[in-house]
Amino acid sequence: MEWAKYRELCDSPNVFSRWALEQTKLQVDPDLRRVFDQILISQYVEKPSDHKGDERTDMFVLELDRTAIREIIECLQSAESSNKKTRGSVVRGFDGLIKAWEEYLAKHPSQ
Repeated sequence: MEWAKYRELCDSPNVFSRWALEQTKLQVDPDLRRVFDQILISQYVEKPSDHKGDERTDMFVLELDRTAIREIIECLQSAESSNKKTRGSVVRGFDGLIKAWEEYLAKHPSQ
């Protein structure tokens, strides 16, 4: 895939990195965790041949319904209110993830 097309696709509000999905999965209920498990074993977006990122940078196109997205946002807001942090090489709060999910909800095609 060409870089321009890859960047354009990855900038879509319904495209999330493996890292973001894994961090979100840790905060949701078991039913939604199973949904995330299925997403994370599905085909990710093809990367340009000279892409340097590891598997955490795999990008997935999501097709979740508005109810699930709202539930995800609520779970992340609850985690943030409890002062939980993301895991991994950089520890941070949930503000960025919440904004990404809110953007997906705001631009969801079934408004």
